[in-house]
Amino acid sequence: LENEARSFPIVIGLPEAQAIDRRLRGLPIDRPQTHDLLASMITALGGEIDRITITHLSDSTFFAELTVRKGDGEVIQIDSRPSDAIALGVASDTPIYVAEEVIESATRDIP
Repeated sequence: LENEARSFPIVIGLPEAQAIDRRLRGLPIDRPQTHDLLASMITALGGEIDRITITHLSDSTFFAELTVRKGDGEVIQIDSRPSDAIALGVASDTPIYVAEEVIESATRDIP
């Protein structure tokens, strides 16, 4: 299943969708927005986003974690909304992983 393309919908807010679109297209802005600020802070502190994981689904709400590798090599997990994690990760081509049980649950009712 690792190489099989699978998908499922995640409903996100307009600001997050716009941030994801802008960062995917590499569009510059005059002032940094929240996702730009957080990405800059992680980098300035010597860290990098290693991966994004959609960890679970509860009552139609998705949950995610950012895995950040600090400058000293320590790896930390930070709770996040999936839309925020994706908005942060898309500019740096960060891999996105989804727990198998999330895929199963999210696709259960999709025709």
